[in-house]
Amino acid sequence: MQIIRIRLKNFLSFGTKMQELEFSDLNTIVGPNDSGKTNVFRAIELVKRHINQRNVPAEAYYHNLDFEKPYEIEIDIKFDQEEKEILLNFLVCAIIHQDIRPKEKENQRRNLEILKKILLGKGEKFFSDFCEELTIVVDTEGKSRYPPDIYFKFNKNNQYLYFQSYRLTNNLKKRDSHTIRNISDIILTQARNEIPKLNDCILNIKQKLPNLDNFSYNVFDHILEITEDSVSSEFGGFRLTEFEANKETFPEFIRTRNFIRSVSPEDESASFVDIVSHIFKKSIIKTSDIRARPKVIQSPKDLQYFDEMINISGENLAKILFSLANSDNPKLKTQYREVTNEFKKITNGLELEVQVKPIKSKIKKRHLRELEKEFDRLDNATNIAMADEEIEIVKDHLYVQVIKNNIPIPIEFAAAGIIELAILLTAVIGHKNKVLLLDEPALNLHSILQRRVLQLIQKAISKNKNQVILITHSPYLLNPENFKNSWKITSPKPGSTVVNLKEIIDSMNTNEREKTLTRLYNSEIRSILFQHGVVLVEGPSDKIVIEKTDRYLTDNQLDGPNIEDNEWMILDVGGKDSFSLLLKLVKKLKIPHTSVLDYDSLMECTRKIFIDGQEVITSSAINAIEKSEGLSQSEKSFIKKIRSSIIPKKEKSRTDKIITRYWYDDNLLKKLNTIARKHNMYVLIKDLEGSLQTSTTSKDSKPLRATEHITELLSENKIPKEIKLVMKFIKTKIKN
Repeated sequence: MQIIRIRLKNFLSFGTKMQELEFSDLNTIVGPNDSGKTNVFRAIELVKRHINQRNVPAEAYYHNLDFEKPYEIEIDIKFDQEEKEILLNFLVCAIIHQDIRPKEKENQRRNLEILKKILLGKGEKFFSDFCEELTIVVDTEGKSRYPPDIYFKFNKNNQYLYFQSYRLTNNLKKRDSHTIRNISDIILTQARNEIPKLNDCILNIKQKLPNLDNFSYNVFDHILEITEDSVSSEFGGFRLTEFEANKETFPEFIRTRNFIRSVSPEDESASFVDIVSHIFKKSIIKTSDIRARPKVIQSPKDLQYFDEMINISGENLAKILFSLANSDNPKLKTQYREVTNEFKKITNGLELEVQVKPIKSKIKKRHLRELEKEFDRLDNATNIAMADEEIEIVKDHLYVQVIKNNIPIPIEFAAAGIIELAILLTAVIGHKNKVLLLDEPALNLHSILQRRVLQLIQKAISKNKNQVILITHSPYLLNPENFKNSWKITSPKPGSTVVNLKEIIDSMNTNEREKTLTRLYNSEIRSILFQHGVVLVEGPSDKIVIEKTDRYLTDNQLDGPNIEDNEWMILDVGGKDSFSLLLKLVKKLKIPHTSVLDYDSLMECTRKIFIDGQEVITSSAINAIEKSEGLSQSEKSFIKKIRSSIIPKKEKSRTDKIITRYWYDDNLLKKLNTIARKHNMYVLIKDLEGSLQTSTTSKDSKPLRATEHITELLSENKIPKEIKLVMKFIKTKIKN
């Protein structure tokens, strides 16, 4: 099974506008903390619970607990070949079952034999369209005593072939809200395509079956009769014992029975919902609480490995590894060896093993005992009373340990990254044809090991045909070559929204697209995808000065912006020439931002833009605004008007060559700065390093010694006025 797409509306952090994520083999979900990333996994788990348990409390899942806006979840899935066979077998059984019970009637017995001749061994011919894509819909009705409605829709070419509800609601209005293609129509259409073959088949049946010489009942009429009258044209469920009682042991039934009993030995019922539920459960493996340390747990008497929806966490790691290591299934034993071997390879020799340890303990046990007689009694009754006795018991406990230099260390005392690695390897190694939901794996691993983890994930996809949906906070697990299947979720104000990274890149022109992709190969640039906001600066010295000043203000409780704790980052864009490109990317990704620019970025005219079809020279800051979001009409008129105020200035370059630079008149600084502020830009009157100069500062050392200057000034509690204004500006933007 694979999840093709998921749609969410009014669900937890997701608001009133339907959000859609489309999935392929390897899928990555990124975004800042508390943006709603994990809610995608919660939706998948909730659908599983709804179709498995049905009556699941729904109130906690409403967006902002607003019961007037019911939540909706839609999950489109497609089946692998084995799962298609399971569905085909069931559908054949479900149609035939409708004619099994009244078997004592002679004409219906004959009809059943004809129907079996038509369907048995030919399920794919009639029902293959039903086994391609399935949409599972969970639709609530507000705060209600009824559980959410569940719909199952078979799709082909964006059309619903079949629609089945699984509800306890009294809302009859919804029953007619979709067009249902009748099952009989499916069978008849397919049958009519093969009329000559069917006619021959009917003649053969008449010759072979007794008492059918004068049979004139039309097989099409029979199919129409047994399906058109069924409730809502649904595929009916049945009990396995009903087929067995009637000695109906055709191959489709045997395979259906074997599947049901393999996943649920105690279950005797078979319905469409049961089959989908079993497939869904056995297909999904999820990691959660990956940073939780494993618990020492009591070993169950009969510990088995169940091939169903597994939630692998730090707490149950010991149980899962033990079940793999001690399974009677050779494949599961091999899986355990592969996990431990890969662990040893990645950790340069550390060994991973699960052990059973007998632990003795004493408990008090209350029982009846006979009292000693202190005096003679007239009767012969025995005097008894309750008494406590301390007894020793022995329990087998499971635990995971790491062996380093032949010294065993309980894994709960190992580094957090070691625990994460053990959980992740258990999830991705050995499983085939599964959907692996990995929630922020390898967060505490070194970047080199994270890249190794990504290779393992890719191997789990290519070799074992798994689908991986990965939530990550690490730029090293986000591959720029896979942006097509990478999704960013923004903070939930007013609701979590989803953007596709490839669509963002593709919306740029060719030149911008190539440059942006090149920049995104830098892990620091990719880090903006995980932040609540970004402060863009021109160079490394700007970044260091703002970081040091912010840390000083925060540590001394001097009302600084506290950039790091607010989960913003300061990004060096690599010079003013790259500023417009990064600003455009940040805006398209809907990341809150502000910028700190030097004086020359606003005042020196080095760029050209088009206003009303005319080429206008302007500064890099104004160019960045126009390229990223666009100037307002009044701003464009002003920029066009002041081009006559541009002044050429001759000066010496570093090589003593005379060059001409073009600048706006200084009298325009205030008005240009007003435009910049409207677009979240703070422009320094001097450049940032210049703001740090003292009367003794060497002009030649200005760019190189900015870090030393700010350190010296902070040690003396002397923050330049303009730097204070910068920090105040940043704080205002973060707060807003």
